[in-house]
Amino acid sequence: MIALLPAHTRRIARSVLACCVILVGGVGALVLTLGEAQRLDTAVDSAVQAWVGQHERALTLVAGLGEKVDVAAAVVVLVGLCLARRRLNGAVLAAVAIPAAPALTEYVLKPLFTRHQPYGAYPSGHTTAAFAVATVVAVLVATPADRISARWRMAIALAALLAAAAVGVAVIGLGLHTLVDAVGGAGVGTGVALSAALLLDLPIALRLLTLVAGAGRELLRRLRGERVQHERPGFTRAAAADLPGANRRDSRDEHVGKD
Repeated sequence: MIALLPAHTRRIARSVLACCVILVGGVGALVLTLGEAQRLDTAVDSAVQAWVGQHERALTLVAGLGEKVDVAAAVVVLVGLCLARRRLNGAVLAAVAIPAAPALTEYVLKPLFTRHQPYGAYPSGHTTAAFAVATVVAVLVATPADRISARWRMAIALAALLAAAAVGVAVIGLGLHTLVDAVGGAGVGTGVALSAALLLDLPIALRLLTLVAGAGRELLRRLRGERVQHERPGFTRAAAADLPGANRRDSRDEHVGKD
């Protein structure tokens, strides 16, 4: 089974993951504890809201990309595409990492970094989910594919990350979250997806998934074989009469009998 991350990208992935951990854990705890985020939040949030705040309908549509229904649909599509291309590790990555990231935000980090503000909390759940989906897409297209050129793979990854960033801007523009919330969500979503990809690329994980994939293919072969046997019962005289050439043999036998 081919690894999710090419060998030359794993060091980069580890570095990005380390930055995400520092951002979400260290910087997030420091900023929220000391309350120094208020000044930065106020300046940036006001500028973003003045820039895009008048487009409330468009912002709502973009922010909706981080809703549970949209994220679940993305998971189903990615899992289906990976299974169609026989990339079991990619399907597992999408099915596990994308739901795990917002769950970590909602049930662990938000209670830990609760902020007393009118809307939202640190980190943003919408931004977390959006960046988890985008990072999974970037990981899936990182491996060279026969039908997709390197230029197109880079374009797909960039488009996914830009869409996730747009979700972060949208929740700020709507006043649902602050800059720190959105940045923290980006760190959580990216970090969870990269952590899952690196774990799935471990030799023991690859061996296990290879065994599972082999067992699945063998099961499908047996099921197809049984289906074929059920659809092709033993030949009867009536069934044999329908075969090509059977009528010609019967007519010859009749002529022989008459002679």
